[in-house]
Amino acid sequence: MKGLRNKAGLGVSAPGLLLVFLTLCSLHQTIVAQPTLLFGVAASLTGPYSEWSDAVNGFKLWESTLNAAGGISMRDINGTVYKYNVKLVVRDDASTAAGHAAAVSQLLNTDQVQFVLGASPVFAESETIAVQAAGRLNFQCCAGAATIYARDQKNVFGMAVDNSLFTQELFTEYRSNNIYKISVVYREDVQELASQCQGVVAQAKAQLLTLSLELKYTNSTNATISGLADQIAAAPQEALIMCGLASESADMVRAIDARRKPLKSIVMTGGAYARDWNDALGDLSVAVTSLAHWSPDLPRKDDFWGDAPTYAGKYKSIYQKEATQWAAAASATGYVLHTTLANIFRRCTISAAAAANPSLLFFTQDAISCADNNNRGHDRLVAALPLTNMDSVFGVVSFNRFRQNQGYDPVTLQTYEVTENLKLAFKPSLVLPLLSATRPLLLPQTNRYIEVCQPGTFRGPDAFVPCTACPTGQFQEFPGKTNCELCPKDYFGNTTAMPDCLACPTNTLTFQRGSTNLTDCSCQPGYFNRLGLPGLPCEACPSNAFCAGGTALPSPDPGFYAEQSAPFTMYPCNPSSVCDGNFTCAKGYRGRMCYYCAPGHYRFLGNCVACPGNSSAVIGYLLVMALLWVIINVSFARTVENLMVIINFCQMLSIVVGFSLNWPKTLYTVMSFSSILSFEVDSLEPTCLVHGWGFANNLVVQLLLPLMIAGLVGLWCAITYAMYKYKQWGMTRSVRAAASLKMSQEEPWKQVMWALLDVPQDIRELRETFLERAAVPLNFLNIGFLVLLKYCLSSFRCERINGVMYMYMSPNDMCYTTKHWNLMLLGTTGLIVYSGGFIYLYGHAMRALAKSRCLGDKKPLLLYGWMYERYEAQYYWYESVIILQRTAFVLVSLFVLDPALQAVLCMVVCVVVLLLDIRTSSYVDKQIHILQAGVDGALGAVLVAGLLFYNPLVSNTVVNVVSYVLLALVLAAFGSAAISVGQRLVETLVLLWLMSKHRPIAYKMGQRVRGYRHMYQVFGAAFLFNWLRRCTAEEWDDWHKLCMVLIDYVHPTSEVSYLSLKKVGRFWRYLLSNFPETIDYLASVSEEQRDHFNSFIEVLYDNFFDTKEEHHTQLNFFVQDKFKAAFAQWLSSCDEDDRDFCQSIMKTAVAKARGAKAANELTAAMTRSSKQLSNVMVVASAVDKFKRGLVSNSNKSAAGNDGANSGKTDRASLAQVVGMFDRSTHNAELDSDKNGPLTDQVLPHTVSNLDEAPDLADGGPVHTGLYQRGQRSGTAASGSSSGNGNDGERLVLPAGMAAALAAAKAPSVASGYRDSGSGGGSKQGSGRRAGSARRAPSGTVELSGRSGLAAKAPQSPAQLQQPVKLHDNALFGAVEDLSSEMAAVPADAAGGVRPLSGGTPPRSAPGTPRSATAKLHTMKAASAVDGGLALDMGIDPDVEELHLGDHHDAGKTSATQPPAADRAPSSSLSGAAVPASVVQHRLGTASGAPPRTPTTASLFGGMMVRGTGASGDGGGGGTGGNQQRRLSGVSQQGTSAAGGDVMTFERQDTIPEYIIPE
Repeated sequence: MKGLRNKAGLGVSAPGLLLVFLTLCSLHQTIVAQPTLLFGVAASLTGPYSEWSDAVNGFKLWESTLNAAGGISMRDINGTVYKYNVKLVVRDDASTAAGHAAAVSQLLNTDQVQFVLGASPVFAESETIAVQAAGRLNFQCCAGAATIYARDQKNVFGMAVDNSLFTQELFTEYRSNNIYKISVVYREDVQELASQCQGVVAQAKAQLLTLSLELKYTNSTNATISGLADQIAAAPQEALIMCGLASESADMVRAIDARRKPLKSIVMTGGAYARDWNDALGDLSVAVTSLAHWSPDLPRKDDFWGDAPTYAGKYKSIYQKEATQWAAAASATGYVLHTTLANIFRRCTISAAAAANPSLLFFTQDAISCADNNNRGHDRLVAALPLTNMDSVFGVVSFNRFRQNQGYDPVTLQTYEVTENLKLAFKPSLVLPLLSATRPLLLPQTNRYIEVCQPGTFRGPDAFVPCTACPTGQFQEFPGKTNCELCPKDYFGNTTAMPDCLACPTNTLTFQRGSTNLTDCSCQPGYFNRLGLPGLPCEACPSNAFCAGGTALPSPDPGFYAEQSAPFTMYPCNPSSVCDGNFTCAKGYRGRMCYYCAPGHYRFLGNCVACPGNSSAVIGYLLVMALLWVIINVSFARTVENLMVIINFCQMLSIVVGFSLNWPKTLYTVMSFSSILSFEVDSLEPTCLVHGWGFANNLVVQLLLPLMIAGLVGLWCAITYAMYKYKQWGMTRSVRAAASLKMSQEEPWKQVMWALLDVPQDIRELRETFLERAAVPLNFLNIGFLVLLKYCLSSFRCERINGVMYMYMSPNDMCYTTKHWNLMLLGTTGLIVYSGGFIYLYGHAMRALAKSRCLGDKKPLLLYGWMYERYEAQYYWYESVIILQRTAFVLVSLFVLDPALQAVLCMVVCVVVLLLDIRTSSYVDKQIHILQAGVDGALGAVLVAGLLFYNPLVSNTVVNVVSYVLLALVLAAFGSAAISVGQRLVETLVLLWLMSKHRPIAYKMGQRVRGYRHMYQVFGAAFLFNWLRRCTAEEWDDWHKLCMVLIDYVHPTSEVSYLSLKKVGRFWRYLLSNFPETIDYLASVSEEQRDHFNSFIEVLYDNFFDTKEEHHTQLNFFVQDKFKAAFAQWLSSCDEDDRDFCQSIMKTAVAKARGAKAANELTAAMTRSSKQLSNVMVVASAVDKFKRGLVSNSNKSAAGNDGANSGKTDRASLAQVVGMFDRSTHNAELDSDKNGPLTDQVLPHTVSNLDEAPDLADGGPVHTGLYQRGQRSGTAASGSSSGNGNDGERLVLPAGMAAALAAAKAPSVASGYRDSGSGGGSKQGSGRRAGSARRAPSGTVELSGRSGLAAKAPQSPAQLQQPVKLHDNALFGAVEDLSSEMAAVPADAAGGVRPLSGGTPPRSAPGTPRSATAKLHTMKAASAVDGGLALDMGIDPDVEELHLGDHHDAGKTSATQPPAADRAPSSSLSGAAVPASVVQHRLGTASGAPPRTPTTASLFGGMMVRGTGASGDGGGGGTGGNQQRRLSGVSQQGTSAAGGDVMTFERQDTIPEYIIPE
């Protein structure tokens, strides 16, 4: 085309060329003389009804298209095809009825058309009548009024379906979208339009829609449209359907818009289907719905036009506008007509004339000849059309009986805003039917006049409804919303139009959205209000409670209690298992806090259990438990030391199990067994017997327990005393000795029975027994301290439950009532008497014992030993740690309320005590130390596990695992404790059995094996058992002798026992703890090596041990621990120059680092062993002079008075020198011991007199007051040899002097202590041979006069008139002053008084314990041999008597001899009375108080035996047992067969002075 246009130079369009082409084809057919069929159309091409003029265009398109296709081809019966062209004759009626009638008349009469095609629905009815009358075919393309066809005119056909079918599907959508109110407006003077809306009205009624308005009008003036719009604006309709002309419809849309009338749907039958109408109306046309018969979007087609889009395109290409329904209807009408015409003559024979003349063919009868005899062509056409059923581009064509098409459904179009060619356009789109819709139906359509609703109002989903206030329970906080929202949960709306809902009170909620009232708010889960009413603020659920929410009150969790009437505070039950939660107690419990046992139950080990069938069985349980307590306290509390650790552990475990830590039930039950050893009365409450039994009863019984124990002990003592008196009645000493010997012959079981009865043998044992048993109630105060403190303090503890104070231990009883005041009075009494009294007793006893350093003394040991005997001496105070630990546990349990804090505090206490255990190792028995550390660790583990159980975040799996592990640990602790205690019990039984084997031997010697019980602890029980059970009778005798030898060393009263606080004891413990092999060394080396060892340790002891207070700066302070061994090794091997170099450089170093003062202190420390050299030289000179005097005297007469005087002078000068030296050192040591200087300045060591042997040529023995008797390792009375041996003289010097002389290497100072006889004399028992060397007492040196030296003759009785002072050695016990009777010494006594220094030798070394025979505190003179004078000083009944030696010796005391206290007192000393002029007094301090033992106490000591020949039994007794105890009541005792003296001592820390007249 473009090329054609360019060549021709003409602007001819494509549609124009197509029209030219069709015209040329028509001319060609005309040229060939093809017949033409005439079709007439009367249409309103101009005027108001011209909107249907598109139908004419449709007919024209058909005409041109058909002619272009060769016209209509008609086939006859012979198959002959006759072609006819079509010609369309169009007449304009100018939109008037008259014009239309004229046009129809012209078509029929003037134009002689064979067919009239209707194109104007407005005048269709008149047209059909005119054409029907003319006998022509009238085929209406566009008229849908059913009334037109209801006339049943056989020549009238209609292509459009009934107008009443338009809204059938649309109203269904209305109902679906809640559009029920409609208004209908139609033009009643146009039948086509009126029929459309009348059909709408009928359809609305059929579908139950509400017809708000039905408006009719007859003209389209502005006033008419405006009036209609006013009525519509005022009506409540939701949709408007208007059946009017296109222009009227547009005006109505504009009028409604002007009135801002919101409508959900606007339906227009006129104009809205056309594209140009919508474009002209603009955006007002959007969503306007139109009712139509056809749309280009429909999937309809036929063989002539193709499908609807093709047709629309073809139409638009010719006419340059969108094809409308009317054009499509016209084109489809022509298609149906020419298709029917092509087939109506198939059974006919057409004559040539008829074929050439269409009027003849259709309207002349018999112009054709047909097989069916219908020989008129018009009739055949009218008869064939009703039978038509065919598809067309307009829709299916199928006529009803009135010949109106019924083959298709009308469609609904809605205008959408689209963009075409980048321009905004408004296109009617197919929306109904849904199966064919190209766009969705916008229903309701957008409300373009919608107002913005304010907060609290809404328009809802229907945008055409006015803003509505939100109903109650709903709100809208934003403007312009289409709906209100339900009040959320926990809010409510109690009025309308609420922009916000009201929040429910604190911690309340609603169970659903949209709550409309305050009462809809109730407590959320986990909260409650105290009134239990809805609509009130709620508070958080109490801890350990469950709150269901709503109006329910809290209920306690398992393990907690609350008052059901006001359950606002939960209180932990103790134990937690007694409370099941939800206000219920566990089975067997009742009352407040579920504390009390329910009827039919009683408390056992902290749990309420069902009463036995026979309630009296509870009495049996009580008796068994009471018996167990008594046995533990009386028999095992002190003997089985492990048991105290277990009791302490069980008591603290009973406190811990009382913490509310959510203990697992099994674990709680196991730990509850600890209350048995806690001695708690409530471990078994007899509520089965006494239903009202409670805390008050428990408190009273608990406070009475110590009195009960004391009463039982008192009864025990009374029975024992009665048995003692019965046994002693009428029995002399000899009879008792015989009874003892007889007892040794009794059956063993009888001996065991008498041993179990433990009847004392004498008054001393009776006193000891009473002291030991008096300790039982005191020890019970210690054992029951925790429980008594707990019970007494518990009486003060109150717990507030809902504002009311109740007693913690009796929750049903209110505090501060008469009952509570009485209980507090009892508790106060218990605190003062028991707890306070015990603490005072313990503190006072510890202070006094420590101050006097007498932990090992018999009386305090028996009475108070339970306080400290389990511990090392330096840790004697350690029981206070246990007391503090128990006190801390009780205070924490009663006054700290938070269980977790309770556990933490107690765990801290346990850790501190455990660290102290590890740091001090305070227990003597290290097995007990391990056990104590173990139970402390176990207790700490229990507390840690308790914290895990208490933590709610810990999973149940962890809790179960920990509970099983802890259960195993507790059982292991109990098991190990039981094994330990059982082992100790077995050991005790084994030792008792062994002692029963030993008992006959002791009976034979008049002794009791009980006195040797400490010897059975020296060696292990297993070792002793395996040893002694295999021993023969002779070996048992040896064991007894060993016991006699060692008993004073191993006895707790020994100064080197584990209880000794003396320096000597500490020294030996320190030495043995660091070098235990010392025992093996001393047991295996020779005496010479032991002498060297003793010399070495004497220096260490005197100058280097425990000197930190004296020497504040020492060399070892600066050497690090890991290098001390290397440094010491070098010092031991270096030469003198290197040693001096070391001293020099270290002095310089200390001066630089610490200053001159420290350097001076270091210098003093490094020269401490030689600081007394100047005095030592003086002493050495005096000693030499003394010995020279002895040598000179040996050449003189034995009885010369001058020699005696000379010896006396020498002795006096020596005593003066020694006294001068020792006064300075000894008094200083006494001062350093914090005991003050002595008031009477007496020399602690003086020369009293000399006992000179009669054999001057042999150098008889010379003894001074400095002499101390040597320790014998055998029998008590081992004398010197009876041969020709000579005794040497021995001068014993003090500690400081001895060390100084040793350091100075004085030639006159001997290093050994010797019994100086030389012969191999007879041996006594297992004692050392006579004359064997023996080390002197510690801190002393011995100056021994050798054989051949002369000694002074014995003093005469007259010489005894001169006063000579005798002093104790300060390590020994005080000796009572000599009685005044000593003035009456017989004149024929040849020997002088030979006192020892102080009368008591040292007990341990350094400061050797008293000898095996030294339990009798005696001070004996020489035997009455060779003129010697023997003095019997009496017997101390408080000291255990040991009869030693061979009973075959004539001079020995008989084994059956009664105790000295029971002997008849002697009236004279060897036949002479004691002088009455002896002054009796005690020296030491002005007040007579015993001073402490000096720190320079001797390292060695013991008994000295002197003998110069055989002697008989001294036999002399004292002046009377009823006198004041002389020399501590020392008894008479015979001398040994060899003439040796037996000296025994009772230790007291005094330095007595004795004035004996010479």
